[in-house]
Amino acid sequence: MDVVQEKLEGLQESRVSTGALSGLGPATLFVMIVGAVEGWYGKTAAGDVYGSDAIQYLDIARAFERNDLHSALNPLWSQGYPALLALVRPLFAVGNTGEWNSIRLVNLLIFTFTWLTFVGLLREVVRGRRLSTLMVLGSVGIFVTAQVCMDQVSRVGPDQLVAGIFFLVCMLLLRMRHDPSTQLGAVLGVLLGLGFLVKAIFLPLGCAALAISVGTLLLRRHNLMTIMPGAALFAAIVLSYGVALSHEVGSPTLGEAGSLNYAWHVDRLAKWVHWEGGVDPADKAWPKPWIARFAHWQSDPPDFGKPIHPSQILGIAPTVYAFRGPVQATYVPYFDPPYWYQGYKHPVRWRYQLVALGKNVADLIVVLVKQPLLWSFVAIWAWMCGRKQGCRTVLAGLQCLLEDVWPAWLLAIAGIAIYLPVHLEGRYIAAFIAVALLMKLHLLSPVLDRSRAQRSVVMVVLVAGFAAGLVKDQHEVWSRAVHHWNYRDNLEWREGQALKAAGFAPQSEIGVISWTPNVQCDWAYLADLRITSEIGSPQDEKMFWELDPLDQNAVMLRFRQAGAVAVVTRDKPKEGTPGWDQVESLPVWVYRF
Repeated sequence: MDVVQEKLEGLQESRVSTGALSGLGPATLFVMIVGAVEGWYGKTAAGDVYGSDAIQYLDIARAFERNDLHSALNPLWSQGYPALLALVRPLFAVGNTGEWNSIRLVNLLIFTFTWLTFVGLLREVVRGRRLSTLMVLGSVGIFVTAQVCMDQVSRVGPDQLVAGIFFLVCMLLLRMRHDPSTQLGAVLGVLLGLGFLVKAIFLPLGCAALAISVGTLLLRRHNLMTIMPGAALFAAIVLSYGVALSHEVGSPTLGEAGSLNYAWHVDRLAKWVHWEGGVDPADKAWPKPWIARFAHWQSDPPDFGKPIHPSQILGIAPTVYAFRGPVQATYVPYFDPPYWYQGYKHPVRWRYQLVALGKNVADLIVVLVKQPLLWSFVAIWAWMCGRKQGCRTVLAGLQCLLEDVWPAWLLAIAGIAIYLPVHLEGRYIAAFIAVALLMKLHLLSPVLDRSRAQRSVVMVVLVAGFAAGLVKDQHEVWSRAVHHWNYRDNLEWREGQALKAAGFAPQSEIGVISWTPNVQCDWAYLADLRITSEIGSPQDEKMFWELDPLDQNAVMLRFRQAGAVAVVTRDKPKEGTPGWDQVESLPVWVYRF
């Protein structure tokens, strides 16, 4: 133990080597190439162009462009990322292609920012020590695994930006151990506030970061007043946003993302759209399937309350829903769920909280086991602990963790813990996992510098795990790049362009016969159309096409009653009401009124 401790202290006094710093150049080039390829060719070959959540952020960006703050200040979807999209959009040509290019540029710039902040965190982690080749290679593997494989550069959403801000926060927490200045505390507060504007997770995460900074100051016996300006600035940004949002919404709120997601994922309130309330007693309505978007809209128990302004039901068998919200969006039920769900209550069901926690723990395990790089870390630690000297080395490394980089490690664990009780996806926790792995790599690096053979083995195992993950998750993206796949070949894109050329006025109201409008409404966004009515379940859709032409025509009049100028459907059976026109050669039909 003494030998290991002396080695660690010796490395503490050494400076960052020029060779390792120069290695960051090729590493940065590699990361940028991988990110750019995924950013252009990823997430565009499936059934959508942008994705369901993406359309909501793009609608907010459009609201910013037309200075419609009432629509832009949304209590569910945050404004930071779409504000960047709106800022860059005027630099590109008008039209869908110009918007596509602007989004790809913004995402690549955010990815670059995230990488640079990760490098800044890396340098802070090895502060005063040698930045070894192992640390450079391992850091590249960790970053690409987290931000390209678990999250995607091509995804239209704030998660990449959240990661970049999180890396900066971790870097500041570590720096404050050595420089607990009021200026750094103020920067931390502003950064946490900006993070909150990007995504609501930074409200609890920001409080955790401030608590950790207080703990750091207490352990180092520094003046707690150094963090007070940061806490005040964080609170000022959050409260200022809350005042503006409350003014637009009409009731006091800091946002409804946490509250609604808890109701959907833990209490099992009917999900996402068209909640109508219910009369079934709890023993009949619960438990329901964990995902029940279009099942039993009216079977929620009365404990949930009643919606104040539910979607209008224009007719049943099949059920036709109509909806005109107080904001302007492509598909307003999913754009503004807090409005449509206003009136719901939170019944306390501890059994369901335990069920949700168990499911999310299982989801976390699935996220972890799917990444070969994590298996590499498990193999390395098992190998190290299996060696007599290695076991003592691991203990020394853990001591180093407790004394050196614990604030960043603890904040990463806190981030994962915040998601566990409600809902967890890999992209949500990618940055937290990246920081946790970086801390583990940091513990290994000084020890492995004692043995070139051990260092070589570890580097081979890490590179193998990283390469396996990259092949597993990105082979389709690189295949599309090799074959020069074009996003314009996507069905949603072609449908949107065809409907845009069909002569509809911008923001025309249309109806839809489809059971996934909030998942697949890219075409409506691209065509600048608003979906304001729908037949919204597979059962009702099937029922509609089984009606005789006269009854089908009566249903179509319900869409017209809702104000629709046309109805759009996909994969229409050959039999059906006359009046349906196929859109070019696509599996899409339009019924005009």
